[in-house]
Amino acid sequence: MRTPSSFLLASAFALIFQSSTTAQGLVTQSPRPRTVLFEQYAAIQCGNCPAANVLVNGYQAADPGAIVDVKIHGSVAATPGPGQIDLRCMWSDSLWSFFDVMSQPRGCVNRLPVNGQYTNSYPSWSGAIAAQRALPSPVNIGVASTFDAQTRELTVQVELFWTANSPGTDDRISVFLMENNIVTWQQDYVNGPQPNYAHQHVLRDYITDGWGDAVPAGTQGASVTRTYSYTVPAGWDAAQCEVAAYVGEYQGEVYQAVAVAAQGGTTTGLFESAGSINVAAPYPSPAHDQVVVPLANTTTVVRISDVAGRLVATERVASAQRALLLDVNDWPDGLYLIRQEGAGSVQTTRLLVQH
Repeated sequence: MRTPSSFLLASAFALIFQSSTTAQGLVTQSPRPRTVLFEQYAAIQCGNCPAANVLVNGYQAADPGAIVDVKIHGSVAATPGPGQIDLRCMWSDSLWSFFDVMSQPRGCVNRLPVNGQYTNSYPSWSGAIAAQRALPSPVNIGVASTFDAQTRELTVQVELFWTANSPGTDDRISVFLMENNIVTWQQDYVNGPQPNYAHQHVLRDYITDGWGDAVPAGTQGASVTRTYSYTVPAGWDAAQCEVAAYVGEYQGEVYQAVAVAAQGGTTTGLFESAGSINVAAPYPSPAHDQVVVPLANTTTVVRISDVAGRLVATERVASAQRALLLDVNDWPDGLYLIRQEGAGSVQTTRLLVQH
């Protein structure tokens, strides 16, 4: 397996765009509770791991959206046998070593110690997750992901908005790729060995460096927009992949996390306004050639911009007009923000263009 240092030279990771002043459309300004980054250290020869997975699935069912669950396969117990898939990634050894993981399954909750240890066995998981969910996050995250099936290029747009001052001084954005429904061997001490176990949320790779991409220490009201690209290896099923992003202190506490589908996934947070209006979302989305934008009866102007804040088009609206037809043939693939204004009200909706 490659080391992290060699990976940085060969990685498909690229920082394309950065701004701290652009208008945002993927993330809300309202304070939100923390979503937990739950790193589960696992292995295909770990007979207790399936039971641990059942517990985590129960946490997610009881509080949807509370957890970004990622399985980090490692240790000798993760060594595949003949015909079995190797679920380890190039960051496995570094993470297992840094957090001093000595057995599996172990869980790490927002990279904070519990009982003096960063990784713990499952009796402590529920309480640690609940404690984090009770805290507000100082930063909100918005994410949009697009995938080009021909080039296999994944483009991930990340937006941050700080609702409070960051507790730390060295904030980082970290973005990684998971894959679901990888069918291979799993030891199971309860139900017996499972030769065709469907592994979920398997860490495949970091799109940023494994320890994150530095951003200015967040102050209340500050924002950051960044875009990353990554070439998905041919052997991975992009339709089963998820992109996850989190913000936290360098090698320390995680403040907020989010996950979306790798193919056309977006968060639902909007840049909020006190005088908001309600209209249906543009359709179809993703749009290929044309898109219909339903209009509110108070809308007088529509402004379309990309997520970097660059204005793409401005359309004046007649008083009786209830929809706008836009030709997007010449628009580059990506996420666009459609802002309707009128009578002191504003609403921003999102449109994904994918040719």
